[in-house]
Amino acid sequence: MSNQKESLTLGILKYSISTWINLIVGLLSVVVTTRLINPHDYGLITIFISSTAFLMYILTLGLDSAFIRFYNDPPKGNTQNQLLYKCLFISTVFCCIAGLLVFFSFSSKVSFFIFGIESKLLICLMFIYCLSQVWLRYLNISFRMSFRAKQYNIQNILINCLTRILIILSALISNNYLFIISILTIGIASTLIIYLFVQKNEFTPINSQGQLDRSLDFSGFRPYFRFALFSAPTYIVVYFNTFMSQQIIREEIDAHALGIFASVSMFISILTAVQGGFSTYWSAYVYKNYSEEDSKIKKMHDVIVAFAIIMASAVVCSRDFIYLFIGSFYHSSKTFFSLILILPILNFIRETTDKGLQISNNNHISLFIHILTVMINLGLSYCLINKIGIIGAAIANAISGVFLFTTSAYYGQKYFRTINSIIKSSCGVFVLLCLLTLPSITNNIMNIIFGTLLLDVIAFSIYKDEVGLMCNVVLSFLVKKKYNL
Repeated sequence: MSNQKESLTLGILKYSISTWINLIVGLLSVVVTTRLINPHDYGLITIFISSTAFLMYILTLGLDSAFIRFYNDPPKGNTQNQLLYKCLFISTVFCCIAGLLVFFSFSSKVSFFIFGIESKLLICLMFIYCLSQVWLRYLNISFRMSFRAKQYNIQNILINCLTRILIILSALISNNYLFIISILTIGIASTLIIYLFVQKNEFTPINSQGQLDRSLDFSGFRPYFRFALFSAPTYIVVYFNTFMSQQIIREEIDAHALGIFASVSMFISILTAVQGGFSTYWSAYVYKNYSEEDSKIKKMHDVIVAFAIIMASAVVCSRDFIYLFIGSFYHSSKTFFSLILILPILNFIRETTDKGLQISNNNHISLFIHILTVMINLGLSYCLINKIGIIGAAIANAISGVFLFTTSAYYGQKYFRTINSIIKSSCGVFVLLCLLTLPSITNNIMNIIFGTLLLDVIAFSIYKDEVGLMCNVVLSFLVKKKYNL
């Protein structure tokens, strides 16, 4: 429990404010962008965003993950300010060197490989956007790890919502992908400039004696760099998976098909936003309290599984209603949209099952699991797309997601137990998977609703205590009473 004696539930909700605002903006962006932007151009915009995310994690080299892990325990002789200063310095140098090298030597080839178009401007925008996101990520982590919920939420809202808002506003002027990407880059870079002034005291290298110390002494950083280097490949592999999945669709079919597939990714980003508020608070909470709050950590897993089932049920039953607001060019994704949601929903639950790998510093196991996951996804995607089309990519995504979840949970539990009952948890996840495959089995919405109700009866008989707990929490906040989980 935090020193401020907040309830666990209140802490999670406090860090979820930006999540729910992102959710609302995300829903609006789905409605507007699918009507203003054609699938071809939206596919290229999606490739830009996924490629810069992939590039960002290559250039940070896991230093951002290590910053989270060592924030409360910096290398000997370093303050938190010095740690952030040194991380920013290293990442900036790598980004600038890589950007200049690619721009002056390989810009045409790299641009054609990523977008199917030769454009130095796109490469330039990629690296400006990437560097801005790198700095904003570090600054956002600084707010997060110092438990400044208000500042964190404001910044997170700006970072996440601004992307969607800028895409919408620029699409109102022109639906040309290059114009939209340019406005998006300018907007993100402008946000960074603002926060460089707001948070300048946090990356000013003040040492433990209160003096300015700009020296780049990395003695004592060996455990930090070791953790970073083992963490980096995991994130790189995850974003490589997203990037290459999209590239396979673009290469094997076309950018138009990628745009349709990516429209479902809008739902993924919304679900990721729901996960974000929980994961932001939960990671810091577990790292700080895993030796003292064992029972609460185990209870949270069951609550999250029950919540995921409720969330999946709502999305599946609302399918036809949701697609009323989506542009008609994107309606062919109806048959596979819920399959693509399997991965992000299981990742949501995975937040409560695999922390043992991080606590025990066994990042190499996590890396190996993610590499196998990517191999399964890309291999199946390539094979299935050629046989059954775009739905093959969705099936591959779902299968690889199940593999990632089960293997991560297995090894995570070996090092830190967070599941009270393996049988109960397995039944809950099985019901969840059945729910999310229903729309691909039958297109009749009445059959989908009936199947969902039947599965929910089974699930709630298993998770009746957790459902009751969530109802009590909601009621307690409605009547403005604090509820202690």
